[in-house]
Amino acid sequence: DFEKAYETKGTEHIAELLTAIRHELTLNIKYKSFVSDSITEYVFHPYHLKEYRNRWYLVGLSENSNGIRTLCLDRFQSHPERSLRVPFRRMPFDPKQYFENVIGITVTNEEVQEIEVAFSEHQANYIFTQPVHSSQEFIKTVDGKSIFRYRLIPNFEFISFVLGLGKEAEVLS
Repeated sequence: DFEKAYETKGTEHIAELLTAIRHELTLNIKYKSFVSDSITEYVFHPYHLKEYRNRWYLVGLSENSNGIRTLCLDRFQSHPERSLRVPFRRMPFDPKQYFENVIGITVTNEEVQEIEVAFSEHQANYIFTQPVHSSQEFIKTVDGKSIFRYRLIPNFEFISFVLGLGKEAEVLS
């Protein structure tokens, strides 16, 4: 029995997005982010589909910003349409490398930081058995708390994870 969302909006687009990625088709996407009151229309060159916490994301080159963007499928305002006017732009894109310094899907231009977090004895059991990030390194135990070091970009997902643990986690540096 796998974890699943009761209703994952946007998954109806997956097949057509996979086709667009495979056949290098440029798309027109109407999108409404959670932080905007208006709909943005993207001319988008799709490179990768990624699932994170039961939500699906499309990663690709946006003509609007001339950079890599990540769009959540549940915020699409209609089915993506093939753009017949704009030829597909190929860029070297390695998803593993692109996401290597973050947890989740938010990639920023910030520098990788070294972060030390102390976890309660109880929470440390979970952290030992399911590392938070590939850079996770156990440092030592002090006063019943296990200290771990991470080398990553402290993005929204990492901050949410640590804050979500409440008193079970303390950022040391």
